[in-house]
Amino acid sequence: MKVKILGLLLAPIALLAQVNKPDTPSFIKQIEVVQQNVIELEAPETEDLLNMQVSAKMNRTLVPMGKIVAVSINESLGKAELINENLEQKSIEIKTNGVKGLTAYLTEVFLPIGAKLYVSNANGSQIQGPFTFDDVRNEKLTPYMIEGDFIRITTVYDKNISIKPRFSINELGFNFGDLTNPENQPRITDSENEFGSRDFDDSESCEVNVNCDEGDDWRKQQRAVVRIKMRIQNFEGWCTGTIMNNTQQDCTPYVLTADHCRAVEGQEASVENYDDWQFYFNYEGTDCRNPRERDVSIGEITGCKRIANTRRKGSGGADALLLKLSKDIDSFYAPYFAGWQNYDETSPSGVMIHHPAGDIKKVSTYKIAIIESEWDANFGEDTHWQVYWSSTDNGYGVSEPGSSGSSLWNNKGLVIGQLTGGASACKEDTDKGVSPSFPDYFGKFSLAFGYVGSDSATTLFSHLDGSNHAKSIEGIDWPCSETALSMEGVQHSLEDRISVFPNPSNSTVNLNLGTLKAKQILVLNSQGVEVLKLEGETASGLTFNVSEWSEGFYLVQIVTDENRLLNKKLIVE
Repeated sequence: MKVKILGLLLAPIALLAQVNKPDTPSFIKQIEVVQQNVIELEAPETEDLLNMQVSAKMNRTLVPMGKIVAVSINESLGKAELINENLEQKSIEIKTNGVKGLTAYLTEVFLPIGAKLYVSNANGSQIQGPFTFDDVRNEKLTPYMIEGDFIRITTVYDKNISIKPRFSINELGFNFGDLTNPENQPRITDSENEFGSRDFDDSESCEVNVNCDEGDDWRKQQRAVVRIKMRIQNFEGWCTGTIMNNTQQDCTPYVLTADHCRAVEGQEASVENYDDWQFYFNYEGTDCRNPRERDVSIGEITGCKRIANTRRKGSGGADALLLKLSKDIDSFYAPYFAGWQNYDETSPSGVMIHHPAGDIKKVSTYKIAIIESEWDANFGEDTHWQVYWSSTDNGYGVSEPGSSGSSLWNNKGLVIGQLTGGASACKEDTDKGVSPSFPDYFGKFSLAFGYVGSDSATTLFSHLDGSNHAKSIEGIDWPCSETALSMEGVQHSLEDRISVFPNPSNSTVNLNLGTLKAKQILVLNSQGVEVLKLEGETASGLTFNVSEWSEGFYLVQIVTDENRLLNKKLIVE
């Protein structure tokens, strides 16, 4: 039967949390489902999506990969069939054409106690579930995307129950991938893949799978990296995020990504849209080769809340977005909560671990020291790290749409930035201004971090640190049994030994460190922008002139030779 697509729709959605374990129950595979009552849908037109992708690439903003369209489908269109003398099942099958993936947004969901719901593809190589009564919030359920152009939703229940399971599909997400790149079109194959061959993945052929040798030193860090499918109004897109540790070390499910990941071509994600954001754990191959689709295990959590985001996105800002997942991350995902460093220090080497084009996890390597830079030259502020990637044994890892938000890891294994974008690419294209030898740019984590008294809605400090004043912290594994980091008493005692005078001032300021030795001194304005920086061991006394500084509040940050971060306030009149 044909079903007419009704058009675009945006409806309020209540906050929910949903966890899907990567289970593959044997009995659902044994259910024989014949495609005899398939609902065939015409895929929506893609001209507007293509135009948005072209514009987004030109403007170096988030590239949308899919559209969300209103449909009118419910479980009554399926046919009930007996599995055995006690169990009954009913399936809805939807098929379209020319898409890379389908997402069913389920509403009016009712699953009686004991009933189970599964979502799968045509041949059963992808199976989600079971979803049960406990997974439904406010009559809503959003399973993760099924690769390909066919999706089956099956309910299994006791045939004798009086009230059967029910659900409606009022919206369907169509993922098309990168329409601007003809090489990234779906290819169907069931053969074994050698590294670099194409299967269900979209990323370019130079990318390096994370489980190649290049990732050997980063096995913990790769477990912190998640694929994110965002809903932004009626469009879908890919970004990459990182599970973050905090000084309480309590497994709070914070995920760091890029602030520009919440907007596409002038449209921003609504508060309700975050309920449909999806986070994919361990979406990677088992070794260096590209795996077959059915060999990739997927774990997923749906729903998050926006906690903090920096202003101006990448243009003159640090381009950071901190999210809190709607549910704790369960142990079966083996999550790693990433460590971080909140002060500027050049790193000689490191990696980016990411999901380019929403593909399985990849690793890009840099062996050249990063450089302080900026994303938008109109502001003249060093808000970003400039990174040049290096060719390695298995490829030449670069960034692509979908890599946005990926963390920059330094040589200590700590997060120091989040990807805004750049001009790196697998192949050199002078017309497009891209090349594997061109740099990418990461917003500085140190700038996004903030300081005591900074706005909790626009900085990370109060969420990841609070009052501990940690200069950096190491990553930890679940179950986060380490005790909270606490150096507050020591911190205040040391800060009392530092004096800034006169304060307020409109001319010369004296900074007296007493017996302390500093290896770095920073002065930040009220927006967190650096106005003064001194490095190298500093004597106990320092004088600087503020006569040309704007009036307002400033923060003086001192990194001692014992790696403690101390803060003093300064007011310029």
